Amino acid sequence: MIIIAAVLTCMISAQAVEHEEIKRGQKAYGLTVFADDKVEKFDLELVGVLDNFLGPKQDLILAKLTDPRLEQAGVVAGMSGSPVYFNGKLLGSLGYALGTFMKEGYCGITPIAAMREVRDLPRRDPFVAAHCGSAVSSVLPIAAPLSVGGVDSEVLRYFAPIFEKMGFVVAPTATGSGNAEDHSSTDSLKSQSGLKPGDAVSAELVRGDVTVAATGTVTSVDGSHVLAFGHPFLGAGAITLPMAATSILAIIPSFQRSFKLGQVGKKIGTFTQDRLTAMSGELGLAAQILPVKVEVREEEHQPHRYEYEVARDPKLTPELVQLVLASSFARQTDAGVVGTAALSAQVTLVDGNLLELHENVAMDRDLSVPILAALTISRSIDLLWHNDFGPPLVKAMSVKADLSRVNLARRIDVLQVRNSRLAPGENLSLRVGLRTENEPLHFEEISVLMTSPVTAGDYELTVCSANEANQIENRIGGPAKPQSADELIQALRGQRTNGFLYVLLVGRGPSLRVGETLLTKVPLSFATQMISGEGDQRLSHNPESIVLEQNYQLLGVVMGSAQASIHIREHR
Repeated sequence: MIIIAAVLTCMISAQAVEHEEIKRGQKAYGLTVFADDKVEKFDLELVGVLDNFLGPKQDLILAKLTDPRLEQAGVVAGMSGSPVYFNGKLLGSLGYALGTFMKEGYCGITPIAAMREVRDLPRRDPFVAAHCGSAVSSVLPIAAPLSVGGVDSEVLRYFAPIFEKMGFVVAPTATGSGNAEDHSSTDSLKSQSGLKPGDAVSAELVRGDVTVAATGTVTSVDGSHVLAFGHPFLGAGAITLPMAATSILAIIPSFQRSFKLGQVGKKIGTFTQDRLTAMSGELGLAAQILPVKVEVREEEHQPHRYEYEVARDPKLTPELVQLVLASSFARQTDAGVVGTAALSAQVTLVDGNLLELHENVAMDRDLSVPILAALTISRSIDLLWHNDFGPPLVKAMSVKADLSRVNLARRIDVLQVRNSRLAPGENLSLRVGLRTENEPLHFEEISVLMTSPVTAGDYELTVCSANEANQIENRIGGPAKPQSADELIQALRGQRTNGFLYVLLVGRGPSLRVGETLLTKVPLSFATQMISGEGDQRLSHNPESIVLEQNYQLLGVVMGSAQASIHIREHR
């Protein structure tokens, strides 16, 4: 059958089929992989042409699958891109399914002429190219099986709905040796030079100790140029996604949506275009990727290290980073148990500078420490990736996590002030009672020096977590408004973390936020003049000020807050 498929392909004319040639009942055939690497022929019957069905001058050819092997499975996720031939010419590719639970296998064929327009588009940087949306109301692109391997079941249950909303069918697969550079160990996987129409191919989202890849079929190979899928992947326009050879292990039949179960192999090139009618790419071209390294230590055990190559995509990358981090953390602890994670990340920025991030998380019952830890440390990555000032600012990243099965959430329960009336320059003595689950109340002794700009007057003292401190700052100065990439990075360097207890002294007196900077005790005349001026939208004003802020590192995660009134008297 492989020889027959190859001979049929060689006999095909490069000339496109004129739509006037298509009549109801005419026979056509397609090529796809049903198992392993063997390209096989399947039969179709043409129905007609749906003019402008996908949009202006974007027709769709309607056909019915008549091959007995597809009577039970119907249109199979992963067949998208399968080349369809008619009268010795390449008609197009299998691209669309008409609904679900169909009694007959009707499908939509994307005309090859429209696909070749995508092949001829110039290659562009996906982070400066405009987004190319695609909306199809009456038909659905044949779903691409999203092969996912190396992911904990609890983690996959959390992330699967995110991918399914994008139109993927999440399917399990195996990972390779764990080498992010090349984890293929199967001799049958195709080399770059052997790729041909009908072969299975994947757009790779993650490679390494986790595999995430969407599988489709090759429509045509013209030199180093490849056309595949026959419909949009995400409709993202210019992209840079690794292209990988793929073997099909089996077709899994389903009344709702049958799919190909694939094994992702070697990288062979890069997909560069994701358009309404096709994905196109180039063999031998290296894709841009985001290297991610993770080190996880659980209590007294030796650390485990994981490496990943994550696709650089304007939309997907932050979610993929969350997935690989959660998977790494879950391998060292049960995903649903209580516990605490101490996290640190070193982010290499595009300018070569390093950004250090630190955070602690603790979870109660029925929630997942690995998932929360991944979402928490990824929050800053998301801000850097989807910043308002240009392309993503992240070049590479490494994350370390120390996991404990003990819930070290420490809730502020009591605040005792030993000397609530004192003078500037004196120490304020505090006893903070912290309650940890199933343990007696524990007190921390804290001394706070009433240094400048503290002056005589009445103040509100708050002892609190990072989250509570952020809320107080937002109430007084409004949310931070970075106006440049440098200001954003500065804000991330200075962000509060859950492993600290914060002491804030709030008093009367104008404060003024200018971009990321909160100015306290600003003279009223100056604040009024700045606010009444023209232009700068970064300014916000409040009659209160955070006069003093100090922090104290504690073991675990600080939660909650407590308040007291403080009076600072004049010097005698």
